[in-house]
Amino acid sequence: MRGRLILSLSTSNYVKNAQQRRQFSSRVRNDAIQTLFRHLELNYGNLSSLIDTGSAAETIVADDGIVHTNHLRRLFEHDATALHVRNFYNAESAKQLGEELIQESLHRGGKNWKVSTSRGLESSDVGTLGEHSPYNVAVARQRESISSSHKDGDSKAVVSPIDEYFEGVQREFQSRRRKGMGYQLWPLDKLRLELDEAWLFGAGLARENKDLRRAFGGGLPRIMRGPTRWKGFIHVDDLGPLDSSRGLFSANIYLTVPDANKHADAGALYIWPLGVRSRLDWYRNAITLSSLSAQDPESQLILRKALGTPNVIRPKPGDLVLLCAQRPHCAVGFSDGVRVSLQSFLQYESDKSMTMTDSILEDFTMDAYALMKESACRLCGRIPNVDADIVLAEDGFSYDRKCMLAYIEMTKVDHEDSIISPVTKESIGITLIAPKPIKCLIKKICVGESSDLCGSQRGDGMSEVEEAAKLSDGDLLARKGYGIYFGCSNFTKNESLGFELLVEAASVGGSAFAAYKLGSMYFAGVHGFRVDFKRAKKWLTLAKDRSGSLGPVEVANIESYLMQLHRE
Repeated sequence: MRGRLILSLSTSNYVKNAQQRRQFSSRVRNDAIQTLFRHLELNYGNLSSLIDTGSAAETIVADDGIVHTNHLRRLFEHDATALHVRNFYNAESAKQLGEELIQESLHRGGKNWKVSTSRGLESSDVGTLGEHSPYNVAVARQRESISSSHKDGDSKAVVSPIDEYFEGVQREFQSRRRKGMGYQLWPLDKLRLELDEAWLFGAGLARENKDLRRAFGGGLPRIMRGPTRWKGFIHVDDLGPLDSSRGLFSANIYLTVPDANKHADAGALYIWPLGVRSRLDWYRNAITLSSLSAQDPESQLILRKALGTPNVIRPKPGDLVLLCAQRPHCAVGFSDGVRVSLQSFLQYESDKSMTMTDSILEDFTMDAYALMKESACRLCGRIPNVDADIVLAEDGFSYDRKCMLAYIEMTKVDHEDSIISPVTKESIGITLIAPKPIKCLIKKICVGESSDLCGSQRGDGMSEVEEAAKLSDGDLLARKGYGIYFGCSNFTKNESLGFELLVEAASVGGSAFAAYKLGSMYFAGVHGFRVDFKRAKKWLTLAKDRSGSLGPVEVANIESYLMQLHRE
């Protein structure tokens, strides 16, 4: 009995120490990543050079109250920063509706409009009304529900937050249209009709890519009361480079605005014509740009200094403002008064119907540190420089050569050619490979061009990058396939080749990233993929089995998708 107790205590202490080591290692890696990006921005960053000028920095103003096709095209192709349509909705009707929404919020109460930050969803100065929460909040609640049920072992059949959301969407549509206010058409319905008429490929509500094809909400009321905490919270709704073929845009119909006589810009909208159009520019300014997802005073001061003078839009009741949600913007705070608006998000892809939603449906956000994290040594946490001796072990993770050789020396049993992976805790061989693509990546981020490592050619016409990516690391091959499929990261778009590389990376290379991407796209039926639940389940199950290399968001998505597939 005593022996069992000692063994139990020893095991408990081992697990506790292992957890502490992982937490310490994670902190060290994060500190190293921050240090690297500060070095990159200090030496190569130049945010002011990315501020658009000319027509791309313009706010288009339409005084006739009409949404014009040529104005939309300019906005979507980033040849303008914003579109201000004055008198889109009757001003008196807008004021009446705004006052009724204020009374509704006082009698029924409202919910805080959560904003996505680097720490997750956080409260803001804005409240919302309606029969349902924004979709992103419902998704977050669903993930929390799944996580808690797994921990508690509770699998009771209850209505999921996402199902509640879709039921609430229908109640919201009917409720807003039934009320006998002094207007004939709910403003968001008017916006949807006019976008459908003006845009070449039409516009409508986003829908599920599943059998039920339920409609997402087309927008929600937003109420901002003074005094606000912020003079204006500078943020973006989608972190990533601008792309003329796709993007996220915000539409706001203003109903009530604070008294401009007390402060000229009270309740105004500031938008900065920042035009980050490549991943390299993003990486070179990553520290400052990452402040766009941090809701704290220090970050806001840094942004105001770095971004310079904004475009100022002073909307009046009944005005419509459309802007690129990937450009920094903020609603100016005020000491007293109320601002009421109706907000919708527009998801645009060239040659496709535009979709309206109440929040962001697809996560286009680019993790500035994602690729660089892959090159951090999983033992010491250091980020290598251009000439560092990086190696890939057979577990697919990168290490500093000296660290890994020392680890092998300490842990390898004599006469055996295997060790326990520091990351996966599984048995792996001791072969180490120098992955030239990682060195190439660091070189490219630092100097903005390919090094000799990227361009050297073998006799068979295959570059060393392609050779290393194909043979040594499934995740490198997966990211190459992803870049080729979408035509991003300086790759030439080729969907057929990109798809083949993703499949090879997932099935042969063991890439959880590739399996996750394939499964997600088959599940949602997006980006040229047809909905195929059988294939989605196959790839998502494979990704789940290898999920140790994925982030918490991806793991939560996989759990959510598989749970929904199980119901089908």
